[in-house]
Amino acid sequence: MVDLFTTKVANKIRSMKVTTDTELLAELRKEREISMKELNDILLRLEILGFISVSWMDKERKRIEYREPKIEEQTQEEVNSNT
Repeated sequence: MVDLFTTKVANKIRSMKVTTDTELLAELRKEREISMKELNDILLRLEILGFISVSWMDKERKRIEYREPKIEEQTQEEVNSNT
């Protein structure tokens, strides 16, 4: 289950396309107080769900990238079994 604020974070990342954790934290703090730990928890949840990709840029910063949802193609076997 994803809460309302997590959805807002996902939408913010989608609008930014690519950002860093510090830039995202600064943007989110314009709306409400949030700690880096809370942000990391949200980022982990969004990464597990496949909405974003997170990688280390250097020792201090993470790169956050929005991932376009992929539409899974049905395999020929699935098409044949549905008919």
